[in-house]
Amino acid sequence: IVADDKKIISFSQIRIIRTEEQNFEHLRQDHIESINLGVRLALSTGLIKGAEVVNTEVKLHDVQFSGSITPALYSAAASDCVRACLRLADCALLQPMMHVEVVCVADRTQVVLDDLARRHSQIIDVQQGIRDDLQESMNTVVTRTPLAELIGYSSTLRTITSGQADFTLAIDGYEPVRSH
Repeated sequence: IVADDKKIISFSQIRIIRTEEQNFEHLRQDHIESINLGVRLALSTGLIKGAEVVNTEVKLHDVQFSGSITPALYSAAASDCVRACLRLADCALLQPMMHVEVVCVADRTQVVLDDLARRHSQIIDVQQGIRDDLQESMNTVVTRTPLAELIGYSSTLRTITSGQADFTLAIDGYEPVRSH
């Protein structure tokens, strides 16, 4: 899930939950570092297309020791636990969303809107105005569009408007990829 502020937060470290039953008194710093490494590894190559898992918190509630265990085994066990949890979780693949502004001659606005609709854009606003330097009626189309849908957009826009349009874009957060 993406936070309301549209920020992506990568995993930093596990949160150890201490209770009366489990106070983790035997857990050494090198064990914690190994567990963090295993969690980071599992989250860096998630289950959906190998994409990093973000906006996730990992809590350690219990750990049991049996004999001498190497740090590599702690790391592998932590990685396996996280992957098992991810298989049970409701994960979603996130895509970058772009804030797009297209300025075009007014009589080409509908063609631009049609093309943006095919690109799964969310139309935010269509502003009408006169561009002073050309003295012709210009419209500004404001959208929120998945970045993947904008591949080749510059050439398409030039073609469908006969070169009478320009666009700018800026990153506008992330949201789950929708099936089309």
